[in-house]
Amino acid sequence: MGAAVARWRPHQVGACVCALCVLAAFGVLAAASNGNVSNGNESRTALSVASAAVAPYGNFAQKDAKGLCEDFVPAVAVKLVRSVSPGKDCTEAAVEAFARYEPLVLESEPTAVVRTVYARLGRAWVDLRFPRGQTLGVGLRRVAGRWRVSSSAFVSLVTCPAILALRCVVGSKVLVLATIESTEIGFIPSGVRHGGARTLREYEAGSRVVAQSGCLACHRIGEDGHAGPGPDLTHVGARLDEQQLVHALIDPRAPMPSFKRLPRAKLAALTRFLALLR
Repeated sequence: MGAAVARWRPHQVGACVCALCVLAAFGVLAAASNGNVSNGNESRTALSVASAAVAPYGNFAQKDAKGLCEDFVPAVAVKLVRSVSPGKDCTEAAVEAFARYEPLVLESEPTAVVRTVYARLGRAWVDLRFPRGQTLGVGLRRVAGRWRVSSSAFVSLVTCPAILALRCVVGSKVLVLATIESTEIGFIPSGVRHGGARTLREYEAGSRVVAQSGCLACHRIGEDGHAGPGPDLTHVGARLDEQQLVHALIDPRAPMPSFKRLPRAKLAALTRFLALLR
């Protein structure tokens, strides 16, 4: 058996980009890139993160309901199988779904490459790479002593399409595990990492506004986003003060849209986030 992969980017509306991957895996492999890893302990952490990132797809293909649910943070796990088996907790719903339907398996297994690890903050990001060149960005958090996937995901029941006739019976009902690409900002400046809980909360609040506003469609922050047409924002806070940042947001140069209609609290969060990029 291999891993199921069907990846598409539905559409782009304004500056907002959405990506969705449908995945299942079996016998997955994990490998960690060196990236921010500088010593033996961090290397072991990176390998643990990589293994945790691919674990859901292996447990899904093996119909391991308990393992699958434990692979995600509780907030994601509680919604994981709700559409297939409503009214039950994650493990009960997954057991019921696996008893009635088969997981859809399409391709050979992915390799997880650790992109960024901030073990001190209990957060990590992984790029899952698949044989046909697809890459899925997955966020993780350390919860109850182990790494778990924090990116949104759900198990869905679909009808097997004709194109998959060699792998499943056309018209049959099959399960797929869909994981939404993480919209979290993987880059965390040194000043934020060592600035305490309040600074981190401010940074996270602003990063959510960035994700919702589609900024990464035109800008790059660390390893996230696109290199243009807008400038790289990785160290914008070292170049502009907060007053200059506000001016750039509400009265920008074309083709960047104006954020003057953004609610005041969100504008403040976005400004503070950019100011912390040093």
